[in-house]
Amino acid sequence: MIDINKITWLHISDLHMRPSNVVDSDIVLEKLLEDVEKCIQKDSLQPGFIILTGDISYSGKPEEYEVAQKFLDKLLKISDLGKDRIFIVPGNHDVDRGMITTAARIIADSINNRDSINGILASDVDRAFILQRFHNYKKFIDEYCGKDVLLFNNEHYYYAKNIPIANLNLSILGLNSALLAGSDKDQEKLVLGDTQVRKALAEVENADICIAIMHHPFDWLQKFG
Repeated sequence: MIDINKITWLHISDLHMRPSNVVDSDIVLEKLLEDVEKCIQKDSLQPGFIILTGDISYSGKPEEYEVAQKFLDKLLKISDLGKDRIFIVPGNHDVDRGMITTAARIIADSINNRDSINGILASDVDRAFILQRFHNYKKFIDEYCGKDVLLFNNEHYYYAKNIPIANLNLSILGLNSALLAGSDKDQEKLVLGDTQVRKALAEVENADICIAIMHHPFDWLQKFG
């Protein structure tokens, strides 16, 4: 049972799942599952929700997400939680670099201030070029979580989910810091955009507490003047 007097959650990141590395991953992840089960049963640390902040896959390929789904099924079972209590955002390893078009690279290279990123996010055409790199991540979210639980598309590349917990209204803002991710030299080139943050905040409903989640640390984002 969830203790109604406190908020407890489990935060995981950087699974980097891939079939070729599944044996080594299983060794580590089985120990993680054992530790989670121990914390729940012996330490009474029952999580009210799970946050998964990106890099679920290694290179944004379908077979990598298939491996991830098996792990998440075990994690949810041990945690006694439904899929409506897992909150996921993409990381740079959830980008399929093969789907980054020349147009998308040109658009990304043109971003050097707040107005440019906000203008691109406001354009349906430009935004679609940018978000194509997440096509397998989108399929994973649609199939695993379900569109009625977590939605990812050209309009909703972010989200705000409102959940009642510990007698409070909690809002989780899922922000996409990997919008421009596409190389091994992404540091200080990534963006969130005021548009994304403001739209996510606009979907918050009477929250007592807001928790914003994203994959990258702030020093990976462009420093606009």
